[in-house]
Amino acid sequence: MFYLEEGLVRVLGGAELDGNKRVSPGLCDLEAGAVFGDVCLYESRERTASVISVTDVQLLEIRSDMLSVYMDDHPVEGYLFLKELFQTMSRRLGLANDRIEHLLAWGIKAHDIDKYL
Repeated sequence: MFYLEEGLVRVLGGAELDGNKRVSPGLCDLEAGAVFGDVCLYESRERTASVISVTDVQLLEIRSDMLSVYMDDHPVEGYLFLKELFQTMSRRLGLANDRIEHLLAWGIKAHDIDKYL
């Protein structure tokens, strides 16, 4: 996981259009104080997005093995860290759900699907 100390990064998604064209739309910009890479913090899994720097950045890498040792030694701080991380992930999930609902509504309207519902 990475903590963005300074600068601005852009999170890019990936989508394939018509089976042969790949696009990478910007999903959001993250500023100082944000974290990314949290999905892979405690399990090995494929990343869900790419991140590019928009400005010069300074990052702090947070390794899961070292974080576990720190949280074992400092349980109160570890709890507060995990609480903030869960809140961040919950906010992101809420934003993603809102975007999906808006895209579905747009698709239904654009393709006149609502008459079949």
